[in-house]
Amino acid sequence: MKRFIYNGLILTITSLLVRIIGMFFNIYVTNIVGSEAIGVFHIIMSVYLLGITFATSGISLSCTKIISEKIAKNKENEISSVTNICLKISLIVSIITAIIIIVFREYITKTWLFNKVSSQVLIYIGTALPFIAMTAVIDGYFLAVKRVAKSAIDDVWEVSIKIIVTIILFVKFGVTNIEKSCLYLIIGDVISEIAAFSLIFVFYILDIRKYKEGKKSNYISKILRISMPVAISSYIRSGLSTLKQILIPIMLQKSGIALQMSMSLYGIINGMVFPIILFPNFIIMAFSSLLIPEFSEFNAKNEYTKMNKVIERIFRYLIFFSLYVIGIFIFMAEDISYMLYNSYEAIYYIQILSPLVVFMYLDNIVDSILKGLDKQVTVMIINIIDLISSILCIILFIPMFGMKGYIFVIFFSTILNSSISVIQIKKTIKMDTNNYINLYKIFISSIISWIIYLLFSIHTKSLIEKILIYSIIYVTIYYIKHIHTNTSRGKSRKTI
Repeated sequence: MKRFIYNGLILTITSLLVRIIGMFFNIYVTNIVGSEAIGVFHIIMSVYLLGITFATSGISLSCTKIISEKIAKNKENEISSVTNICLKISLIVSIITAIIIIVFREYITKTWLFNKVSSQVLIYIGTALPFIAMTAVIDGYFLAVKRVAKSAIDDVWEVSIKIIVTIILFVKFGVTNIEKSCLYLIIGDVISEIAAFSLIFVFYILDIRKYKEGKKSNYISKILRISMPVAISSYIRSGLSTLKQILIPIMLQKSGIALQMSMSLYGIINGMVFPIILFPNFIIMAFSSLLIPEFSEFNAKNEYTKMNKVIERIFRYLIFFSLYVIGIFIFMAEDISYMLYNSYEAIYYIQILSPLVVFMYLDNIVDSILKGLDKQVTVMIINIIDLISSILCIILFIPMFGMKGYIFVIFFSTILNSSISVIQIKKTIKMDTNNYINLYKIFISSIISWIIYLLFSIHTKSLIEKILIYSIIYVTIYYIKHIHTNTSRGKSRKTI
């Protein structure tokens, strides 16, 4: 548990640093290129992510799970062979993916990217895929052996290179149009991915020496058994996700909104609002990635009681944190939007989408737990159901209701995905729901905190002051409620 917390803190601090740097960089880019260009860039990124999905094909997860099992069974001498085979498979698959993208670049540009950029963008994307795939495998190795500090350093290195290269391109060549803006952003990303692989590969070569290589076994079948469900899930999910992202501006057009405005609105939601809403998620993401090897070991040892205790604690902290974040977004959206973007465009969407924070953050945790429990197929089915349902809703509701329809789709998709996932965990480990009844008390204390904050913050103008006052009230009310609950339990036990 100490190592888990230590690694979690490393990833949290790193993720915080990366998120802060990334958010300010995102603000810089948005203010320079505008919301329409951001909308186009996010469509390109949906294609990029589809390529990454095919290039990685779940091999990183196979690496993490198999190595975690080897450690649990004291077979560390097989770690080197497992990782090297995973690297070779990822290289072959990613090169094939890159070739396909480059060959069909003209068709993709015309059909998926609305001819908003040149096909040259896809050549750069194809170049990056092998480096991304192999980096993912090495990250999977470091996650399994619980030495995540090296991956964390690599993340900071990658983001730093991307920002430096992109800013140099913007300053040297200027932002003349949407096509050039997107091209510079992609070039910056590709160079950073190559730099990230170079560094993490050096770390891997130095680290793998700790394990003496034993007998060479054929792990390909086991790697494929774990990775194929994840890969197929990812192919379908990423393909449907790309289709979903492409359909949104098309359906907004059908509702009567011009393509330029559709791209702009799409850019506001995906380029301005979601980065803010998902920013605090760095804490959840840091610990959720560590849950895969942790629950793999629990599962290998059939320690279901420990699983229940860990999950109950995770849910309690997650709801406490999520409701805290929701309060900030509801009451301080105006200050946040103006401070970051010097604009009030995002206020309404930050406030209206803030309740989804609980479900978004929960989904990250639950997916990692399910993967740790060897439920890759279950995760695949859930994601496919979610995306198919979302696409149907996009086609049905956005042409009729425009942006209101889009907001409905976001709510529907997020709640559906996380709810089904929680149900699956409950079935898998037979969760004792009585342990979770007290979670409603966190909701009550949060509502009380929000009401008190509204009374005390009337004359507060500074965003920092507002957050400080809100934080003090929120934590104080929670602990008063928590102490009262524990005192009541103690009295009832004495009575018994």
